[in-house]
Amino acid sequence: MRKLPDPRRPVTGRELTRDERSEDGARLNLQHASETSDLARARSRVSREGHANDELVEELELRLREWVERVDALETEMGYLKRDLEVRIAYALELERQLDYHVGAVRYAQNEVEAIRARTAYRVVDGMVRRVATKPALYRFARSWAQRMMAWRES
Repeated sequence: MRKLPDPRRPVTGRELTRDERSEDGARLNLQHASETSDLARARSRVSREGHANDELVEELELRLREWVERVDALETEMGYLKRDLEVRIAYALELERQLDYHVGAVRYAQNEVEAIRARTAYRVVDGMVRRVATKPALYRFARSWAQRMMAWRES
């Protein structure tokens, strides 16, 4: 019985022709032997790659979990910011409403002050006319001055 070549050692062309036929005439299939060693290498490579793929899958799963956690955290943060913005908008609208109310109150007060001034000015003028009317010379002077002012105003 013939010993098969060592699969770890490369087979050269000369050895291949020498070992192609055995002494008893039976052919040795070296290709099959090398395929067997290739198969073992392929299995170990697939095993290593499978292990590397498992590590890669685990790392990708870990990254995916981290991203999901980040997205959840960002969604929570966005919810808080949205609520804060809604509160600030409501506050700004309330301030705007109060500002409108105060503007209305100031305009009302301004109208009241103008009415008081008009009444006061009328009363002051009326009081002056009564005092001047008690003195005939002043009364005539004031009357002529008022007529001139009215004539100047109309022209």
